[in-house]
Amino acid sequence: MNMKTTLAAAAIAGMTIGAGTASATVIDFGGAGGDASSYQFDAYGTDDLTVTPGVNFSAVNQATDGLGVDSLWDGGNDELSYLEALRFTFDQEVRLGRLYFTNFDPTDDYEIRIIVPGMGIFNDIYDLGNTENPYVFGGLVADNFTIAVIGNDSFRVGSLQIAAVPVPAAGFLLVGALGGLAALRRKRKAA
Repeated sequence: MNMKTTLAAAAIAGMTIGAGTASATVIDFGGAGGDASSYQFDAYGTDDLTVTPGVNFSAVNQATDGLGVDSLWDGGNDELSYLEALRFTFDQEVRLGRLYFTNFDPTDDYEIRIIVPGMGIFNDIYDLGNTENPYVFGGLVADNFTIAVIGNDSFRVGSLQIAAVPVPAAGFLLVGALGGLAALRRKRKAA
């Protein structure tokens, strides 16, 4: 086997191993931004995650321990409280991993509303006091979801783990490239 063949085989093996895998990214929502109509975060590019309040007359509140909501209904605690919600919107579909909460007590519970294109809306209620932190999405693919508070509870969203969704066309491009290399090799042998 000559050097060109060895290098080509190594490159193909590297592309095959890397194809379809996506590493997880953890987005930390902590900071000292205070109140804003929305916050943008870098997930895979620049500002590709936008977090907005889920109700009128409110603002997203960023503190060192994560995101909350400042509204007319919260009594000044700036955490997610009664009648408040946070909406997370990505500029593309992502594989949702884990959502971590901070500043909660054993009696806090929350509702998570996940809207999945083509599949509908999923609503679940979880109890933070029963070790439901982090919330595990189970690899669900979506471009947005909403966290809403059920009762008289308050907490913050500390971080979110996501992974990029591999582009399905990449597999076809890889197979096409491998076929092209095989055809080129046959052509060179015939010549």
